[in-house]
Amino acid sequence: ATHSHYDLINTFTIFGDPALRLPIYQLDLSPPSAAQNGNLGVTITYTLRVTNTGHVTDTIALSNIGNIWPASLSTISVTLPPKLGNSFQVSVTIPITAPTGSTDVVTITASSQHTIIQPTARLTTTVDPYKVFLPLVIK
Repeated sequence: ATHSHYDLINTFTIFGDPALRLPIYQLDLSPPSAAQNGNLGVTITYTLRVTNTGHVTDTIALSNIGNIWPASLSTISVTLPPKLGNSFQVSVTIPITAPTGSTDVVTITASSQHTIIQPTARLTTTVDPYKVFLPLVIK
């Protein structure tokens, strides 16, 4: 209104407002890896946590890839405000027909439409070779 300080107007026009926060989308998935052993026919449960480490509310899709044994997620999508997280479970069922000592790896990926880097968690499940129970037949 006083027609002064044009230098500030030109500075903000050229360089932008230093107080302006650009929307940043970023995700974290923890732990990045986990391993458990189990018997044939047992369901192993892993607990993971996805966190929105960005500055904007984001909808995160969770998916599993690369597994042979049946695996399921307790949720496949979650909307998180900035700096908040949500825990979810991944269940892996060891088939009765799995060979003793065999291993299956499930890779869980957290992604959204806005993130370029998609964090992953690698879950390794192994048939416990020392706790396989065989039926005892007595004659």
